[in-house]
Amino acid sequence: MKAHGNPASEQADAVDNEWLHLVDRLFIHLDEIVADFLSRFAEAEYYEPRVVEESDLARTANDVLSMLLYKLGNRDLPIQFTSLAHDFGARRARQGVPEDVLLEAIRLDFRVLWSALQQHAGPDSEALLVRNVERVLTTVEDYVSEVQQSFLAEQSRLTRDSRLLTARHVSRLFSSDTSRPELVAEIAAGLGVSSTARFEVAVVVGEGVAELQTQLAKGAVSPTWFGYDHGDGFCMFREQGTPTANTTVTDELSDLPGGYVDEVLGLAHVPAAAATAAIFARHASRSAQPRMIGNDDAWLSVARELLNTAIPDFGRDIREALSECTTHEREHLVQAVLTYAETGSIKLTSERLFCHRNTVVNRLSTFRQVTGLDITVPKDAAIALVALHSP
Repeated sequence: MKAHGNPASEQADAVDNEWLHLVDRLFIHLDEIVADFLSRFAEAEYYEPRVVEESDLARTANDVLSMLLYKLGNRDLPIQFTSLAHDFGARRARQGVPEDVLLEAIRLDFRVLWSALQQHAGPDSEALLVRNVERVLTTVEDYVSEVQQSFLAEQSRLTRDSRLLTARHVSRLFSSDTSRPELVAEIAAGLGVSSTARFEVAVVVGEGVAELQTQLAKGAVSPTWFGYDHGDGFCMFREQGTPTANTTVTDELSDLPGGYVDEVLGLAHVPAAAATAAIFARHASRSAQPRMIGNDDAWLSVARELLNTAIPDFGRDIREALSECTTHEREHLVQAVLTYAETGSIKLTSERLFCHRNTVVNRLSTFRQVTGLDITVPKDAAIALVALHSP
């Protein structure tokens, strides 16, 4: 018997099989629905150019529409979506998006979802849509309300500690044409830095972002850093050489997965350096022990990736030649090659490997016989390093 006087039960009963099947069909066409949202969003020009990166818009649209479909289908919400509204609202506040513009943009979700529902429901499903229109409206508006609350809370926090203005200057730096000296000078003045100073830039990714936010909240990281949401990560930059900036990137952030550029000449070049640091960070996140890496650590990974894109299976012949050796022999040959490439010295290599110098010479000679590469020749050494590097 159907329960009476229980709104929750009545709502659950209203989710009939026909509606659930329709929502399931929308999951199948999620990519098309996201594309429709992004197309309408771009046409409406809700945000100022480059205030929010395109990758951020696309990722958020996919997550939000997926989450709404889970709710419309009365499914259990995946854990990655449980804090979506809170994180989204706070992020848009930090990015300087006006509240009215944000809310109007979010309500575009209803129009996109309703259009998709009409398209996939079929011509004889008018009663089904009428029966569930309030469900769609309520689901979207509940999400709007959650985002708004988070947005206002974050905006209040930023205002309270006088960081809102700084965040907007930082957002302008990353979203404006930094080839205009007068604009860069204006942003520099707003941030209280010299536009021609040297800067250091770091991008933290993955689980490191949450850890970084915790450290920032505890005051464990120097307040000299400026922060900015950068794609899937969080970017931090600061002017070098100031009395309060007496540490380095690796001093403060070495245990977090990410990438850094420690010599950026001028504020105008900070966004480009952040893009480079993000590339380094992507490679750092793939390693067995993610950490903060710079150019010296990342260049081999980047070179390997770019060469594999331009020249598929670059170095495969070298790796295949080495595979003919026993595991023990191969490990000793590669170890000798990599250590010699790092030291440039037979003597230092033998000391590091705790073996006789003649052993090092013999291993390098064997490597040359097996692969055809003479590690003492710079060109061959470069090829060997890239070919032997593990992504």
